[in-house]
Amino acid sequence: MISGEGEVPDTQEHFQNLVQSELNITKEAGRRLGVDFTEVDSRVMKNMIEVETNKFFVLKRNKQASQAGSQ
Repeated sequence: MISGEGEVPDTQEHFQNLVQSELNITKEAGRRLGVDFTEVDSRVMKNMIEVETNKFFVLKRNKQASQAGSQ
């Protein structure tokens, strides 16, 4: 899912860089498959990636906090 799965972003800029990287990977995969993305398509994909990335990192942070609390 997230290309930088091993890292939890510590700043908004870092988060946006991860989202942009994932968007670029998705768009490149689409281009290779012959998909022609419009600007609207790109904005929708970016929004979806941001939502899913937020969910992923919340779960990851909770898991790390849970593991730290049980030690």
